[in-house]
Amino acid sequence: MKILMYHFKIKVNKYKNKLKKTCIFKIIVIYLYQQTNKTPHAMTNTTLHQILSEDKSFDFSIHSTATSDNGMKISIQGRSIEDVTFLYERLNAFLSKVNAPYKMATSRRLTASNKEQAHKAMTIYCPDGVNFAELCEGVYSLTADYKGWFNTPTPNGYQHYAGGLFTRNDRDASGNYIPAAKA
Repeated sequence: MKILMYHFKIKVNKYKNKLKKTCIFKIIVIYLYQQTNKTPHAMTNTTLHQILSEDKSFDFSIHSTATSDNGMKISIQGRSIEDVTFLYERLNAFLSKVNAPYKMATSRRLTASNKEQAHKAMTIYCPDGVNFAELCEGVYSLTADYKGWFNTPTPNGYQHYAGGLFTRNDRDASGNYIPAAKA
């Protein structure tokens, strides 16, 4: 199975009381190969490295059909695009299998002036109905030898789980979002 994803961004600027439309077309081609275990392989490291290096947003998200309203998430700390591609290579098949949405830091995030946010190489959202402790164990078992998180401080509002994994619940009892700065 081959799927092509196209992302279009349209930017509208006011210029001398006239609307000037500038279209920025960003085409990301992702090939998904149906394997015998039904786990998609989405991108080569070279393709991912290029996307993460050139993307102007802070994160590159991989969406799933699962809802994730419980607020539980894992942040894996890192410092470079190489850290992010290492994590993607190790975790993509597993995260696809458990249908977990996640996002990966782009070079813009990794070089951001907000030093705490700059170390969030990957954020994984726990799908509703998935045991969070089992998700953490699955992620940790695949990344136990990951060293990109060394010498990064624990992010505000997070608890250190193991290795480069830090966890937090970003929802209160009513389901309202709690910013990390207020946690």
